Amino acid sequence: MNTLAKFGKTALAKAVLGTVSYITVEEVKAMIQVVALKQRHQKRDIIFIKLLYMTGLRVSEAISITPSKFVAINGGWAVDIIGKRKKRRLVAIPEHLVNEL
Repeated sequence: MNTLAKFGKTALAKAVLGTVSYITVEEVKAMIQVVALKQRHQKRDIIFIKLLYMTGLRVSEAISITPSKFVAINGGWAVDIIGKRKKRRLVAIPEHLVNEL
């Protein structure tokens, strides 16, 4: 039996890749600075980067957001997301980011 069949793709990926590294605040700021140099769609792109970083949404989930997906919960806001494998979840959105959207 080969290793992939024995452990599956996820176990193999973890064994090969090791720990997962995450983007840092400094890296996000650097991306925003680069986007700020653009002449077109600056504001949209900066808000999109913030949305991805602050919520942990996948790109496909973030681009599917429409005004009807916003839900008021406990004095704050969340977005109703249908993610991988059609799983539904609510993702909290910081108040200041809601105002920018």
